[in-house]
This record gives sequence, C-alpha cells and structure tokens, in this order.
Amino acid sequence: MREGFLEEEVELLPDSALQDKTIIIDILRDTHKALDLILNIAHDPSKLTVDLLLELHCVCMKTANILPIVRKVVGDTALEGQRHITEAQMHTTEFEIKYTNVMLTRQATKKNVVIAGPPRVQFCPFDDVVGELGRFVHLARQWLKNWPRNPFASASWLHLVIATIHPFENGNGRVARLIASIPLVKADLPPLCISSNAALKKDYFEGIGNARDNNYPPLVQVFIKSLEASIGMIEMFE
Repeated sequence: MREGFLEEEVELLPDSALQDKTIIIDILRDTHKALDLILNIAHDPSKLTVDLLLELHCVCMKTANILPIVRKVVGDTALEGQRHITEAQMHTTEFEIKYTNVMLTRQATKKNVVIAGPPRVQFCPFDDVVGELGRFVHLARQWLKNWPRNPFASASWLHLVIATIHPFENGNGRVARLIASIPLVKADLPPLCISSNAALKKDYFEGIGNARDNNYPPLVQVFIKSLEASIGMIEMFE
C-alpha cells in the first residue's frame, strides 16, 4: 500500500478464478480509490451525497461491470449462480454475460428487484430510488456528524438502508459495505470486509435478514467477527 500496487508482488492462487495480474491490480487500485472516498466522508460527513454514492458504484464496478452468470451446469464442475468461473469450467458450463449499468440507479434503468425467498423481499420500487437515496444521505449526514453511537450499530443501520433501497442492478453489497465502513473508520477501526469464508457469509446474509425484522445484534456480531479477522490479517503482515 505504501509503495503502490506492483504486478510482480501478486501471488496467484491456483484455484482462483482470477489469473490475470493486470486485472487484480486494477481491482486493488479501484478498491484503494473507493476507500479514499470513504476516508474523506469519515472526516467530513457533509461530503456524503447521492452523487458520491454513484461515484462509489462506478469505482467498485469498473472492473466487474461484465460478469459471466452460470445458467446451466454440465456435470459437477460449477455451481448454479456462480459469478466467476475458471477457464476449465468455461468449456463445461453454459452461461450468459450480464452487463451492469455503472453509475445508473434502478430508477434510470426502470427495473424492480425482488428476492423470491423464502422469505420474500421486495426492494424499493424503482421510481422511488433517487428520492429514498436523498432521504438516506440527509439522515446519514446528521447521524454521522451529530449523534455519536456505537460504531457497529451505526454500521449495521447504514448497511441495512442501502441494501434495502437496493439502488443499483448489481454492486449494492459493495456500496453498502463501504458506506457501513464510515463509522468504523471514524472510530479508528479498519473498514468492513466480509471474507469468503462460507460460514461467515451465511451469517452475514442471515444477519441482514434479521436486521430487516429490527433485530440488529446478529448483523453487529458478524461485523465484529469480520473486524477481528481483518485485524488478525493486518497483524500477520506487519
């Protein structure tokens, strides 16, 4: 981080879907830029605007705006709904290419989103998205500036609202986790990072569901576990 991102320092994992060091470097640089935006908001909450949310989405999705979505699996070489597939899987899997409209809300693309469930989740209707984002940033600025709270409680509320508005066709989770990182960064803690650990991801999605029913502690516990894991990794490389 101090010296920048260098391709020769990238170590490729044999089972990773990403084997192109250039793409990995681009993702790291975009992530770094997104975190810089979050740091600026942490220092000055008035910078949290709808336009800033759109910029965050652009930065997050710039290297992931075209994704292969698995539709039919031949044999047992891939998982239904898997978004990143290896070169070997490409020859035994039928998939379609999904393009994400970067920096465009669902109000612009006129698309509603529903999770069939169970439980069934209806996200914000597309024609209300921009208005709801405006109300969110207005309240979030006040919350961050004037109402000191437990940073994990604040993070869970910020995350839930963005996830529930679901302003974009794709990339909502990335934006939600970045926005949820603001109160953590203000408290001198690392930004939120949900690892690829299957058990933790399961707890994460269940925590979001619980928070929708006004039960926030499970989501807060996931954030705490994630933070502990992040601190452990930081200490490992110090």
